[in-house]
Amino acid sequence: ATTEIYTLSLHDALPISGAVYTFVFAGSDVAGNSASAVTRTGVTFDNTAPTITNVSSDKAVGAYTVGEVIDIDVTFSEAVSSTGNVTVTLETGATDRTCSFTVSGATTGTCNYTVQAGDTSSDLTVSSISGTIADSASNAMSNFVPVTNLAANETLIIDTAAPTIAEGTAVEIGRAHV
Repeated sequence: ATTEIYTLSLHDALPISGAVYTFVFAGSDVAGNSASAVTRTGVTFDNTAPTITNVSSDKAVGAYTVGEVIDIDVTFSEAVSSTGNVTVTLETGATDRTCSFTVSGATTGTCNYTVQAGDTSSDLTVSSISGTIADSASNAMSNFVPVTNLAANETLIIDTAAPTIAEGTAVEIGRAHV
């Protein structure tokens, strides 16, 4: 015996999530053997696109300089998968920096940003997130604005400028006493 697969399409109205629908499947195979009727109820339709609920980091609050690596954790409202890379753009001064990750059936994706010369930020924040992301019901993400951005969670200061002494500044040099 073979298994027949049927596709059910609802065209008349938008399905209502949580509504109870009753479907009765019955029939026979090519040899005329009758199948017992099977009834399924309680179908739930997922037509809600995932969102980004939070962007955070495991790094301690503090100042970071050239070469240091900062993890960026992006949390989604439900398990999602990406087609290709998800790109996170960070506001780091004159040149914004990016890091990327892929996600497959998870609620969090993580990438690592390495501080580069010239980067600066008084409180590191994400300026944008982009990519092709969808949930298991194929609802594509269309809103990439995080509910809570990185700067709201941690104070991560990016400072790559060397300290300078302005000309004409008095500098006191101590003397050893003998």
